[in-house]
Amino acid sequence: MLDYIATRQHAERNRTMLLLTHWAGMRVGEVAALRVGDVVNRDGTIKAEIRLDAMQTKGKHARVVYVNEKLRRELAAYVKHAECKDAGKHLFITQKRTAVIGVLDDEGLTRSKAFVVLKQNVDLSDADLKTFVKERLAPYKYPRIIEFVDDLPKTATGKIQRFRLRAREAGPK
Repeated sequence: MLDYIATRQHAERNRTMLLLTHWAGMRVGEVAALRVGDVVNRDGTIKAEIRLDAMQTKGKHARVVYVNEKLRRELAAYVKHAECKDAGKHLFITQKRTAVIGVLDDEGLTRSKAFVVLKQNVDLSDADLKTFVKERLAPYKYPRIIEFVDDLPKTATGKIQRFRLRAREAGPK
């Protein structure tokens, strides 16, 4: 499995996530909720135990996960690779940078609207993005409206909160 992961995109991140689930017995939701400060000491070393609070666990009971030496080496390599410095940030950053919702147009028809977060130093127009998407999707699937945003509303585990985008589009009631 690790050999396959090494050939894929985001190999370092995926390897570390897999090893946390297998070697430390953590659930996927617990791994997704980890913050840099949960794993890294202030001096930059990896903690010997990860303390999960009740909100980070499935059963809503706080627990301690012990980290063996082998896993600490893997976590140290990932932290160095990902340049994780801010203790409040998520340890594993989501790659999700777009969300699509349906919005009503002037004629009462539902159109797809895409919210897109651009990477730093990327200059892209909505026409360029539409052309790119049209080449890869069926004509009826591409979003008719594109809005570039700084960030998308997300849950603590990194899932995009589309209901907030829909509420924003609906406006005040």
